[in-house]
Amino acid sequence: MTGAPEETEVKFRLADRGPFEERLRELGARPGHLEDEINDLFDDPAGTLRSRGEALRVRTTNGRGILTFKGKANMSEDGVKTRVELETEVESAETVTAILEQLGYLPHFRYEKLRITWSFADPG
Repeated sequence: MTGAPEETEVKFRLADRGPFEERLRELGARPGHLEDEINDLFDDPAGTLRSRGEALRVRTTNGRGILTFKGKANMSEDGVKTRVELETEVESAETVTAILEQLGYLPHFRYEKLRITWSFADPG
């Protein structure tokens, strides 16, 4: 998909987040709000999306619903993952879930997590 938004993601496994978060602050990053997420992944009964390395997700976080399509990931040698990501906020996660189910996509995996997104000031 030409010109589609891409997500670049780097994950860190940390025994102690404190020093990592302190270093982010030193670099000028500021933490956002703590978000409690419920993520439901959908696929057809044949597992077509998963077999292609794609994902269709409905996320509920802090009262908001978000529908996301993730394309196949490209992994670089240094472990950075890049993929097309199309995302839109929806008025009702429950209604979007019902629509997906009517189209033949069923929830096959749920995960919950707490997320803090860090941001850097815009240099411009």
